[in-house]
Amino acid sequence: MVLVATGDLLKHKCFCAETFTAIPKKSVLKGVSMINALGKFTFFLIMVLCANTFSYTQGEFWVQTNGPLSGSVRSITFGNGNTVVSGTEGYGIFTTSDGGSHWKQVSPGFGNTVYALAHNAHGDIFAGGVGGLSRSTDSGESFSPLGFASTSIISLAVDSSDNVYAGSDGRVYRSTDNGDTWTIVLSRGTGFVLALTVNASGHVFAAEHIGGFFRSTDHGNSWTEIDTGLTGSYRFPHTLMAKGNELLISTTNAGVCHSTNNGDAWSLDSNLAHYGFTIFASNPAGNLLAGTANGDLYNSTDDGTSWTPLRIGLTSQDPVMSLEAVNDHTIFAGSSHDGIYRSTDVGSSWEKSGFIVTTIISLAADSSGHLFAGASPGGVFHSTDQGSTWSRSDGGLPRPLYAPYSRSIAVHPSGHIFTVLSTGSVGTSGIYRSTNDGDVWAKLDSISGQFGPGLLTISPNGTIYATSDFGVFRSTDDGDHWISSDTGLIPSALLSIVTKGTDTVFTAGEAGVFLSTDGGMH
Repeated sequence: MVLVATGDLLKHKCFCAETFTAIPKKSVLKGVSMINALGKFTFFLIMVLCANTFSYTQGEFWVQTNGPLSGSVRSITFGNGNTVVSGTEGYGIFTTSDGGSHWKQVSPGFGNTVYALAHNAHGDIFAGGVGGLSRSTDSGESFSPLGFASTSIISLAVDSSDNVYAGSDGRVYRSTDNGDTWTIVLSRGTGFVLALTVNASGHVFAAEHIGGFFRSTDHGNSWTEIDTGLTGSYRFPHTLMAKGNELLISTTNAGVCHSTNNGDAWSLDSNLAHYGFTIFASNPAGNLLAGTANGDLYNSTDDGTSWTPLRIGLTSQDPVMSLEAVNDHTIFAGSSHDGIYRSTDVGSSWEKSGFIVTTIISLAADSSGHLFAGASPGGVFHSTDQGSTWSRSDGGLPRPLYAPYSRSIAVHPSGHIFTVLSTGSVGTSGIYRSTNDGDVWAKLDSISGQFGPGLLTISPNGTIYATSDFGVFRSTDDGDHWISSDTGLIPSALLSIVTKGTDTVFTAGEAGVFLSTDGGMH
């Protein structure tokens, strides 16, 4: 038996029943008192009457589906042995010890968003993100906080002497005792230190997001600004990488700048101007790897003079946010909101790694049993085998830097699928429709004004109802045209909408529950 509280009523449902029955609250409380008085015999009798309900163990009711595999992966590093550690946006840290087939979630010790990871020569791992910095001495099994509760750590690096450097809001911190204590070694206060790197000589390099590139040749004791040749848009970095005495900087709007003299002078690399690199990495064999804002990956075997695309098996078009080469052959690539991809052949081919860091907000099924899942982040996913496998269903959906999320999904009697997408942009948020099982989506522009994150429901006769910042809209022609249906509604956030039959509609929110018995006309 289940008891559900709804305002002044309590509703009950036996597991073997099909409907709820409303019961006044006083009657239920009286019944509870009687059960307490009668004692164990009455409780035993009630259990016998519904014995068939409990003939299954709890574990048999639910089995987790295999996905969708998604999420924003901001950083990747490795620990001892085969351990790979990834930092996510909003879901903490995940580790794997079997090449990415299985992942385990670990608390970073300071919050849920991890921007940076780094490891030292002993296999200790450092994690930085929103509201803190932490350290693991057991190869990612657990993390202990190291302070910085009021600071966001954006970048991390470790030099050959195991000094640890942490970049934050205009400052670089250094620890010489494996993270136990920290001192400020660079203080600018003008922008976040987005990138830190150390070259083979132990020189440390730092890049600020609003301009400013610095080098230290004495383990951070003193710094020299190194921006000769960097002007205008060339001063805004995505990532910074050192290889020998060469440096590569990928900038926001101007491609890649290259230095061959330890940062003393910079020049734009015309061969890379159109790539839009977001992250660099290198493998032990000396290959350079790069990811782009369009989800592409490239490999260079000549120190960046030429680049070969690595695309086979990559289905994501999201920005590549992190790269890590575990050995000469195995590479992990983390996307902005499509999870982790893995290659075991130096990037020649890729496969999705079993990685789930996303919240499923909405679910719907069509008449064929196909499932559609609305994710945050990640948009829409599609499964045709009862959740065993999932694929992205995003043709025609907007793909901004920050992931869209599907607030609601509903299937029309015609088989057409509708979703309310929120992207943070007025121009791209709204209702989308797919007429081909989710392969391609088109935005419906017939609702005027800004369509806020809302909900959808569809009645058996095909009338579509949608909540918005302005109330309720309805469509009787498969979403081609919409009319306002808010007479009598008190302006407030609407949190739920449901139909009963063809004409009865309930919507509920901060101002209470509202009912229409004529299909939302009044």
